[in-house]
Amino acid sequence: MTARSRLVAAAALACFGAGAAAQGQFIQSPPLAQTVTTAVGAVAPGPTQVPIITWGGDIATVMANGNAKATSKTSIFGKLGLNLRLAREDVFAKQLEAYLSGRSPYLRGTLGMLNMASEAAGRDPRTKPIVIYQLTWSAGGDALVVPADGTTALKAAMGYVSGLTENREGRYGMPIDRAVIDAGAVRFRPMALTAAAVIVGAGVILFDPIFQGLAISLMAGEVASLLLSRMAVPVMYFVMNRNKEVRHAS
Repeated sequence: MTARSRLVAAAALACFGAGAAAQGQFIQSPPLAQTVTTAVGAVAPGPTQVPIITWGGDIATVMANGNAKATSKTSIFGKLGLNLRLAREDVFAKQLEAYLSGRSPYLRGTLGMLNMASEAAGRDPRTKPIVIYQLTWSAGGDALVVPADGTTALKAAMGYVSGLTENREGRYGMPIDRAVIDAGAVRFRPMALTAAAVIVGAGVILFDPIFQGLAISLMAGEVASLLLSRMAVPVMYFVMNRNKEVRHAS
């Protein structure tokens, strides 16, 4: 074997070894019905335990409880005669354990999380979940931030581009780039079908010596309007507003 052949073989082995080492490892994620086997128990007496998580959407629940773990008598919940105890639990499996055991009559989660728990919770008719309250309209992009120095005072966070359910422009809604893409994707199919219908309809008179020009105008106009309205106009809108977004974020 020549020196060049040995070098090529060594390089190939090195690449193969690096690829094998970099190969990802799959994480086992069995269903909650297999990992949570807590026996169903009666709801515990005393203050009703209500689960919350470390997330801005639960602030309304905290404040309505008097900004306290136990319900304040002067709070909104207290005036309604409720006696609650807020319990922070970010691990949904532990929430499900508390729900099945009776420590809490409530589950707090997204529809996807509740779907994952449906098999385990539905084994007993007493714990079959019923959705009673929608907490927020969040799509998952909310955040609470603090300054980099760790200060938690509210006035110290002034001037930071942050907030709940706000985009980079400081307005409620999604960022411009995502809005442009989503709008184009949602409206493209119906407008394309409309253009196709007009083109097919105009094809009937395409070979007529009198109306041929009209048919060509209709077809070309539909194609041009489709391209302009779904591609050119959104891109122009994004370019015109991108500088405003950058200035606002800076």
